[in-house]
Amino acid sequence: SGDSFTGALSRTAGENVGVYAITQGNLSAGGNYTIMYNGSNFTITKADQVITWNQTLGLGCNGETSIVLNAVANSGLAVNYASSNTNIATVSNNSLIFQNYGSATITASQPGDMNYNAAPAVVLPVVSSQPNLIRKQFENIIFFDNSSKSFKSYSWYKNGVLVPGQTSQYFKESGPLNGTYYAVATKLDGTLITTCTLTFSPTIEEEYIRIVPNPVRSNATFQLITNVSTSRLQNARVELYNLTGNLLTTITNPSQNTIDMSAPSVEGIYIVKMTLANGKYFTKNLLVKN
Repeated sequence: SGDSFTGALSRTAGENVGVYAITQGNLSAGGNYTIMYNGSNFTITKADQVITWNQTLGLGCNGETSIVLNAVANSGLAVNYASSNTNIATVSNNSLIFQNYGSATITASQPGDMNYNAAPAVVLPVVSSQPNLIRKQFENIIFFDNSSKSFKSYSWYKNGVLVPGQTSQYFKESGPLNGTYYAVATKLDGTLITTCTLTFSPTIEEEYIRIVPNPVRSNATFQLITNVSTSRLQNARVELYNLTGNLLTTITNPSQNTIDMSAPSVEGIYIVKMTLANGKYFTKNLLVKN
């Protein structure tokens, strides 16, 4: 007949989860026809969401005290975090805050809302590593410092892989040390402590401090010389102690690899200690004599 539809169906407004009526709206077939419309509904159901989170959560070896957590839910909703052990690490304002050495897990969750189902939780490990527990003793041996008598057993790792049979307080290599090493030690209370790593290579010079001259005369100037890079010396401190543990001199934030210091006036043996911002330290004995 040449007549055609004009207008369109409409529905009750709304974008959230729910049921919305679809009505005839202003749909028309012209003046010669009457539309018999059977209504229906438009249903919006909750959508699923997922959390993406691929961070490595490690603290303690580079001077960090916190990490900004960056998990993202594809819904755009805010992600919540929880720590399995708040004695090791806590979460505040999406930041992971170091509290003590040890290990825990951090759970990222999103409970959903009226439009989204809860997201499957994502759990990542966090390790707060302790510096200054292991050191090179000989060309093929790394020693674990248990002077605190706090540890009862040891596992050793090379290049991230557990080394079978290495369960002593020291790690012994078949040849010169070459690789990245660390230990996981068990404290008397069962807590597992991961050490910071040591890396050895024929092309990497081991960090050190030296005292020149040594011995030195009373009240004379001596120098602390180090190969630690100037960038790693930022926020470092150099201290001079006597053998009873009394602090005599402090130099903060040295900017050069050669540091001038003054010897005490009293003859004896003293301890020079340089501590980096990440907690790693070096010590040398200083002999003062007239």
